[in-house]
Amino acid sequence: MEHFGTSLKNLLDMKEKSQLNENHMQVILYNSLQAMKFLHSANIIHRDIKPSNILVNENCHVKICDFGLSRSLPESCVGKGSGNSKRIRDAMLRFNLSDKYTEENIRGQIHQKVKKNK
Repeated sequence: MEHFGTSLKNLLDMKEKSQLNENHMQVILYNSLQAMKFLHSANIIHRDIKPSNILVNENCHVKICDFGLSRSLPESCVGKGSGNSKRIRDAMLRFNLSDKYTEENIRGQIHQKVKKNK
């Protein structure tokens, strides 16, 4: 297993010593959300996400640890979606937008907006 230098809790506690700027925090947040998206796509719910369970290395790469409380979703829940994701998916099907808004296109739009806000 790779060595990750510290947790997000330690970074937040160090404040000025860590020399983190807004861009670093955006990257850490984005990587944390990507990690959670990956877990959810594998039908795993962590149930104990907190800064001390998010490991960060010097390149702002993120790993999630401590899966002691995690659970997998039953097969009956797999792929059904709910809430906003279901409404978005249904609207995209209803208005035939699935070709225009592929996952790659959406990622590109988010990347452009983040670049523009820097």
